Amino acid sequence: MSATSENLLHLVQRYRDSIDHAENACLAAQIWEQSEHASLIFPLGNVCGWQAIRDHFYKAVMADKFTQRVLTLTTTPRIDIWGNTALVQFDWEFTATARADGSPVLTRGRESQVWRQSQDDWRLFHVHYSLLPA
Repeated sequence: MSATSENLLHLVQRYRDSIDHAENACLAAQIWEQSEHASLIFPLGNVCGWQAIRDHFYKAVMADKFTQRVLTLTTTPRIDIWGNTALVQFDWEFTATARADGSPVLTRGRESQVWRQSQDDWRLFHVHYSLLPA
């Protein structure tokens, strides 16, 4: 495995940590490209721009709707690199507790992430995730 691939795997771990600890927006800010061009597509919506990702996905969905979040990768990430752009794909399992009533939550899905390198630093530019088909 190349050093770049290993670095991206480490960044995917940091992304997982940003979901597990969504109330700490600093974790997400360390990995996301903080521009109006960053984007995220997920089952509850589509948001564009770092501030919208932070406010709508991390805060309004992850932090406000769930407690004890755990995002687990269930497949080994596939990493394709083209110059300063990388595509990472994997399947995941998300377990949490619903904040509203304390009920357990379990969802499974797949995700693709686009990372861009600026100088020596890779930043998450786009995430698209969906639930697995029934």
